[in-house]
This record gives sequence, C-alpha cells and structure tokens, in this order.
Amino acid sequence: MSVADADEIRKTADEVVARPEFAEEQPSLVQRALDWFFQELGELFGGALGGGGGYVVGYAILAAGLALAAYFVWKFLPRRRLAKPAAGTEVDIDTRVMRSRAEWLADADEAERVGAWGRAVHARYHAMTTGLADERELPARPSTTSGEHRTAFAAATSPDRTLLFDRATDRYEQVWFGGADAGRPDSQELALADRELLADDR
Repeated sequence: MSVADADEIRKTADEVVARPEFAEEQPSLVQRALDWFFQELGELFGGALGGGGGYVVGYAILAAGLALAAYFVWKFLPRRRLAKPAAGTEVDIDTRVMRSRAEWLADADEAERVGAWGRAVHARYHAMTTGLADERELPARPSTTSGEHRTAFAAATSPDRTLLFDRATDRYEQVWFGGADAGRPDSQELALADRELLADDR
C-alpha cells in the first residue's frame, strides 16, 4: 500500500468519525447541574465520612428536602373543604345543571340545618346569581364562572350594587375554591347580599 493510499484511507476515516451520529453525547444542562450539586455535597461531607459518603448524604438531604416540600404543598395548598352533611342528606353541587332560585334556596336552608356551611355558601351564591339572571342582570347559563359574573354585573348595574356583589363573590370564592373554613356568618353574609341585591324579603 502506498503512502498516498494510506493518507486517503486515514482522511476518509476521519471524515466518517466526524459525522454527527458518531459525536459523543453531551450531558444535558440539568444533568450537569445535578453533577455539580452532588460534587459540591461530596466535597462538603466527604472529609467527615470518607470516600463517596458525601454523595450518600447529598441524596439523603435531597430526599428530605423533597419530602419537606411535598408536605408543605399538601398542608398549605388551598383545597376545597366542605362540611360533612348529615347521613342521608343529598349533596347536589353540579352547577352544570340549570336549577331554579327556589331549588338553590331550599338547598341552602337544608345545608344550614345540618351545619354544612361550605355547601350553604355555595347554594346561597348560586341562588343569588340565578335570581339576578332571572332579572336579566347576569347571563342565564349554569356554566358561567364567578369572574364572568363580576364582569357582567358591573356592566349592568351601579357601583354600589357591584361592590356588594363583589364582596359576596369574594367570600364564595374563598370558601368554595380557596378552601377557607366556613361558618354561619359566611352563609348569613351571602343571604344578606342576596336580599339587598334582589330586594327579596326571604
């Protein structure tokens, strides 16, 4: 084999090896960050434990941190908490179904009777919005959100009535979506807003 042939073969081999499919895979940014993190922990604790003990401690600290974060998320993330109704009490909270104002008021009265204050707040809010829909001050759609209710009502009435409606909506959202504890005063607040906004003697 001549020198020229050998050079040609070497050149061809270099070109093949230089192709992208033969390139060494580079670690991702996340992998590099994790490698750096555990290396630093290893150096920090390696002297005390010897060898690779620092990595063991690093993993233990990471696991403990994740467990602690999960606990705080579970403990403090707002969740819907409803008072438990009495045995045999029907719970109907499907707002996709069109219900009358009288049905919502009856549900609120029953919820208050058994001490289910979250459900009472929910029912009183929907009794109020259903009544306002009957008066054509709100959209008559069961799927309308509380935010859409706010916008529609503000466009249909005076600032004073809008403020009253917003306060009632705030309390409803805090209890039903924010998981705030509910009690008799919350249901009474919604009942008062209902009476004032609808001039209802109930």
